[in-house]
Amino acid sequence: MLLLTFWPLLNSVLITDEEAALLVESPKDVFCFSRTFEDLTCFWDEPVRTMQVDREYRFFYMYKGEQHRECLLTSERQSDGSWRHICVFPSDHNSVKLFIELYVEVLDSFTNDTILSQNLSVETVGLISPPENVTAEWPRVARQLHVAWDPPRLSYVEFLAYEVLYDVEDLWYPPSRIEVRNSRTCRLSDLLPGQLYRIQVRTKPDGLSLDGLWGPWSPSVLAETPHLPEEIDLHCFTPDLHQLHCQWDWEPTEPEPSHSVLYWAEDNSSSTRTQTWHKCEEEEERIEPIYHTSFHICTFQPSNSSYISVLVVVTQGQSKAEVKYFKEPFDLHQVVLTAPPRILQLNVGKGILKLEWDTPLEALAEHMVYQIRYATQDSLEWKVLHVQYSTNTEILDPVTGSHYCLQLRTRPDGQRYHGFWSAWSSAECIEIPPGSDLQHVLDGFLEDSSKQDQQVNVFFCNKTLENTPLTCPLEVLSEMPLDIRSYDLLPDAIEQMESENQLSSYQHYMVLSPSSTQESKQENEYFDGTQDGSDTFPVPLEHGSHTALNPKVHRSFFTLCSVPPSPSKVKEERSAEVSGEQSTSPTHISNQSYLLMG
Repeated sequence: MLLLTFWPLLNSVLITDEEAALLVESPKDVFCFSRTFEDLTCFWDEPVRTMQVDREYRFFYMYKGEQHRECLLTSERQSDGSWRHICVFPSDHNSVKLFIELYVEVLDSFTNDTILSQNLSVETVGLISPPENVTAEWPRVARQLHVAWDPPRLSYVEFLAYEVLYDVEDLWYPPSRIEVRNSRTCRLSDLLPGQLYRIQVRTKPDGLSLDGLWGPWSPSVLAETPHLPEEIDLHCFTPDLHQLHCQWDWEPTEPEPSHSVLYWAEDNSSSTRTQTWHKCEEEEERIEPIYHTSFHICTFQPSNSSYISVLVVVTQGQSKAEVKYFKEPFDLHQVVLTAPPRILQLNVGKGILKLEWDTPLEALAEHMVYQIRYATQDSLEWKVLHVQYSTNTEILDPVTGSHYCLQLRTRPDGQRYHGFWSAWSSAECIEIPPGSDLQHVLDGFLEDSSKQDQQVNVFFCNKTLENTPLTCPLEVLSEMPLDIRSYDLLPDAIEQMESENQLSSYQHYMVLSPSSTQESKQENEYFDGTQDGSDTFPVPLEHGSHTALNPKVHRSFFTLCSVPPSPSKVKEERSAEVSGEQSTSPTHISNQSYLLMG
């Protein structure tokens, strides 16, 4: 009797090449596997022999405690000339049993010798068919795909695990894998935006009640992740915390008909899957004449307490292929972009430029910060000031005789509300009238004095032991007679002023002299009067840009306390202003008193 038989395949494959490749990697004599745990297939491969000798084999199997049973063999010729001998167990309860040890052996029919043998259990040799109906779609979350499948058709689906393989179709990156248990879906995260992914799924027993090897992969499915919103310059903002404006720039790249549509949805969380998409009905297209491009605008009103997602779907070409651009969920408080502030008042007085404006959104008045930029008419560079939580400011010491122009813009402070800088307001300009030169000299001198701090104390006078701030008088004398041509009379004038005002012995004097070589080669000088006249020495004042005096000699007298005051306090505590109407001198000097606070 011929035991070696050759059965026609009849459009069926007993073992696929993929199944065989998975099994032959294990060091077994006879390879056995089950696709459903209700079937069993065993095989072995006979290599090509140098001598053509016909051999016959018999295959027997026996469960523990039972008698041997024989399985008829099917032999297949392989492409390399070898033979694959296959036993498919009968589909009856006596042939396929779980949780019972099974012994299989191969005998040489001529010698009756055992040439191959194997011990196994059916529940440990699972090689499960791949899942069915694998699908992949975008779950409306950036950089993610949702994969789902149906389990293989077998009775033990609750004991299965799955592995998902995914990679970018046109990139040479190694594929990624993720194992899934107790579920028939998975979420692929951290994907590349705007890429077409190829996805496959395979099955394996979970290793608890049933075990085995990873089975074959399912057929590939393709799914594309949404593109980044920056690719079409998609951005959204709210001007009033109610309406939302979304704008994107897109032009067809193909001659075939195409169009773009914006959808929006809202949810109570920034991470959960949004359920309902609304098509934008208030869409318009505008042309940008400067760049000769078109952009689209959509306006809608979402809830003020939810997260908003925005999706632009571009359909183009005869294939009607869709390309998605997705903006991740956000709330209205994060995308505030108001109108620019409106300047209410711009004037100049007492050497100070004052600016007042109106907040563009009253509901956010306490949360807005501002930028002011200003420049003179002959300057090409803007200077920028930052103002927080206020609608007015002052610009100190503007250049007299100059033409100033100013602009404002605003944005949220970034604490409770976030957003973008508004556009700059329309420019407002003002002419700064000419001011007093002497007043600039005094202001500048006091500013320099405050910067010297403790060095000034040592130079001028001894510091008082009391911590209480002292009030220090500052007097500017009127013009001296024209016939005074030198500093010789200075000690007499000092002595007279001391006796009249009963001043402290620690006094200091400043002489403002013209820049004339006939009188003195020195500039305006400061004299320390703590010693007698023979020890007096001059200190130049570095404010030449403000000391263009006439040829007359002018002298001024003042007293400083030990701690120099700050310039801001000096300006605030002046008790009288220099008036041009009190003197006919070109420098407009008159008797003045200034209250300096230490």
